[in-house]
Amino acid sequence: MASPALPSPVLRFGPFELDAVNGELRKAGTILKLHPQPQRLLLLLLEKPGQLVTREEIQHCLWGSNTFVDFEGGINFCVKQIRVALADNVEKPRYIETVPRRGYRFIAPVISADSKPVAPREVPEVDSSHEIHIVPPPVPTRRLARLRDTWPSPHSPLPLH
Repeated sequence: MASPALPSPVLRFGPFELDAVNGELRKAGTILKLHPQPQRLLLLLLEKPGQLVTREEIQHCLWGSNTFVDFEGGINFCVKQIRVALADNVEKPRYIETVPRRGYRFIAPVISADSKPVAPREVPEVDSSHEIHIVPPPVPTRRLARLRDTWPSPHSPLPLH
């Protein structure tokens, strides 16, 4: 069975594009500085345009399950760094909408380098007549997992000189 085609490694929105392979955020061709964790979060949001990305999903994507840090502060810091890079306003967002106490949603249209809109992943509807069970976040796509392997880990030991 053939594996599904991976989405384009370059995602465009407004005047910006994120080149996930090279780890570059560009505005009109100019590279913008964005650290690896905020960049991974931006990629996660871009892969789910219009959908809520929960704080738990973000925590799992950025730090995994065996890390003990101030997740709330770390997530807030990453979102703030992305907003600064995109010149986005929390009060009147053009790109990242905050869903209080739940997570974030990327609200601008996203287009892949091959000019195809990035469609949101389908989210199953919840039948309110049944109990709701909390399920772990979905396993990241192969592309996102592969990209995570290429970026420096926040837990890598510092080189001793």
